[in-house]
Amino acid sequence: MKKTVFLAIMGLLMTTFTSCNQDRDDAISASSNVNTTISSNLTSRSAYSAYHPSNNHVAWDNYRTVTSSNIPFGYTAEGCFARAHKMKQLLEKKGVRNMAKVWVYKERGGRQLKNGWSYHVALKIDNYVLDPSLYEKPITQEEWVQACKAYNNQVVVMETTDASRYAPSGDIHKIGRTGQYTTDNNYTATDCVINTIVNSVRNGIPVNVTHCMGGFTAR
Repeated sequence: MKKTVFLAIMGLLMTTFTSCNQDRDDAISASSNVNTTISSNLTSRSAYSAYHPSNNHVAWDNYRTVTSSNIPFGYTAEGCFARAHKMKQLLEKKGVRNMAKVWVYKERGGRQLKNGWSYHVALKIDNYVLDPSLYEKPITQEEWVQACKAYNNQVVVMETTDASRYAPSGDIHKIGRTGQYTTDNNYTATDCVINTIVNSVRNGIPVNVTHCMGGFTAR
């Protein structure tokens, strides 16, 4: 009889002990899953942060190079083509490669872009865009396109070209067409536009770049 009672008590104790251990193991497993999820989220954020241009030291180095020049980024009425081309020249001298131009046009028959532009252009290097006239940091192409719009859901036309393209040929930009561009390989027209804007703003007189070769505007 005593032996039977003893065995029953031992069985009860073993069941309780096993149950407690099972609960503890489940708790550890749940904790491990939570930690894995948190780690995964942090990895995702880190991957995004590493990709974003504003966290790229090379992008910032190039951005500071162009903003420390005499390029008139504060004057946004026109001259984007000359600003982008001058940035190209400055960064070429630093040995920067993989440059392109990204263009955005108003839709054919649609409203003007931001600042009354028919089109806008900026310099693109790898996965980031340099455009100090719109952003105080290097940005993604998606952010740049959105910043060019006059309103959030505006339909626009985009094009990416090699960096040697200077400005849209003639007035095609006024009707939303793309694909035809001039060049300025010796930067003569570029310097004329840049210097005219800088001097006009400094002296408080209207900007007129029609005497520069091409006489292009962004309107």
